[in-house]
Amino acid sequence: MKNWIFRSLLCFAVCTLALSFTSCGDDDENVTPNDPINNNGGGSNTGSDLTSLLVGKTWYWVYESSDLIEMEGAAFNNGGTCTGFELKARSSNNYEVRGEQFSARYVVLGNRVSLIDSDGDMDTKQVTIVSPNQIIIQSVKSDGTLGSPSNAYVVPDGKTPQSIMNELVAERKNANSAVIDKIAGDWPIFSMMTSTYTNGVEGSINADLFPNMDEDYLEFTSEGVMKYIEKGSTGFHEDGTTTFRVVNGQLVFDSSSDVDHIVINNLTASELDIEIWWAKKYTGTTVKQKVCKAICYRVG
Repeated sequence: MKNWIFRSLLCFAVCTLALSFTSCGDDDENVTPNDPINNNGGGSNTGSDLTSLLVGKTWYWVYESSDLIEMEGAAFNNGGTCTGFELKARSSNNYEVRGEQFSARYVVLGNRVSLIDSDGDMDTKQVTIVSPNQIIIQSVKSDGTLGSPSNAYVVPDGKTPQSIMNELVAERKNANSAVIDKIAGDWPIFSMMTSTYTNGVEGSINADLFPNMDEDYLEFTSEGVMKYIEKGSTGFHEDGTTTFRVVNGQLVFDSSSDVDHIVINNLTASELDIEIWWAKKYTGTTVKQKVCKAICYRVG
């Protein structure tokens, strides 16, 4: 059965919307609904109520994870048919929207809808009506238990699933750009505490204070590179580097030969509170680590 049937209840059409879909493949990922559940009125709906609510409307629901935005939906027609769609946008593709559409049949019994795809596979969902423009959907599992609830909404007048998806993508991109704008540049280190570890045991602790802020600094580039710049006897030089990405408005640092991981405790337009976990492997089984906890202030 189509991927959308396994995770969502209603499948619905955009065949009148000229969306220019391309197939998005069979991507399976653990994602969660992006909207809170507002369950008013319980789950007692009659079949005629549910049918009249579904038919003639364009419904959609959205799932989001750290690098994925996925919209699914359907338009229900009289006579037990519907046309569904699926739209996806991933950070790895710079949030390019891709999708597909397909046909299915549906049967309404009480407060449950069963969807049957072109292969004859069937999936049943329980529906709770919240309002004329909102419902809650839950998968009915083989043992009769219900899956996690998700909100589904009617596409507002003047909008299409594609336009809503574009808005979601723009919000994600804007959030990511805002983080890059905030962190890109040089961050002089005002104070730093360094702890060294041997085989997981903390050894020496050294505290440094650079009140003139003309010593070591961190450099973040808009292309996603972080460098530790150290001042030596012959001037400044790079003493370690790693790369980073912005995913769903959050900084994600990549591991390298120098860096285990990085934790940002606080980031404002002028202050950066950061922990850098350095690690180098030596011969045998000994792993020496150095943890730098730094407070940086942007000048200018």
